[in-house]
Amino acid sequence: MEKIFISCQEAKRILGYKNHNSINYLVQKNQLDEYMIGPLKRKLYSLQEVRALQEIKKGSNNSVNP
Repeated sequence: MEKIFISCQEAKRILGYKNHNSINYLVQKNQLDEYMIGPLKRKLYSLQEVRALQEIKKGSNNSVNP
């Protein structure tokens, strides 16, 4: 299966973050891989990885805290 890459702006929108610092934090904690493809040197992220993080985030929001 071919990987689909998205921009930081799209990753922020999917994960519900307000700024790019949250995305950078996930990269620093090795929870999200960052890719630079082609001569533009733009930071891109795997759509599959972002969606997996979205599911984890949804699951943690639905858990019951005592």
